[in-house]
Amino acid sequence: MIRFCREPQEPGVHVVDMRVTAQQPFCRLSFDYQHGQIPVLCMTGMYSESVTGIMEGLKMVGRHGMSGHVNVGYFVGAGRERVIKDDEWLTGYHYRGRAVSTLEARRCILIPQYAWVLAHRVGDVVALLRKSAKARTIGLYDGNPSADLTAPEPVSAAALLAAYLTGRLHDFEEGHSCLDH
Repeated sequence: MIRFCREPQEPGVHVVDMRVTAQQPFCRLSFDYQHGQIPVLCMTGMYSESVTGIMEGLKMVGRHGMSGHVNVGYFVGAGRERVIKDDEWLTGYHYRGRAVSTLEARRCILIPQYAWVLAHRVGDVVALLRKSAKARTIGLYDGNPSADLTAPEPVSAAALLAAYLTGRLHDFEEGHSCLDH
């Protein structure tokens, strides 16, 4: 069995730390991990080195009287948060030539990008987790407690990975916080 963990230790669960600072190979499951050459699915010919880089680079940040703009410089390097200054605000995320809300960006950008990374960059680690889960309960932990796409805080990579591994990613995409059982 595989499940999402909000805490680094849970009784009866073998918790896998998948933060970018964790040990190999599990650190590769982090949104921040620098894989390199991840195609940005909504921008033909563009690549990012991390999933976080995609989300932060596609943030549209604006100032009074100006529409938001993206910063593809975040596509380079390990994932890092884009700081929004006091006189700026998030106006949405760039998706196919238009601005979309945070919820839409999570559904249309974050989930498909992370699923691509799971299938094309860390398939060996995913297979290892599946094999380990046959013998014991595996908990996935990344330090982020949110499994809710609608929440203002960032959604957990561990929550998305648990949904992916249990065949419930579609429920997640539909906006259900299906991992709170």
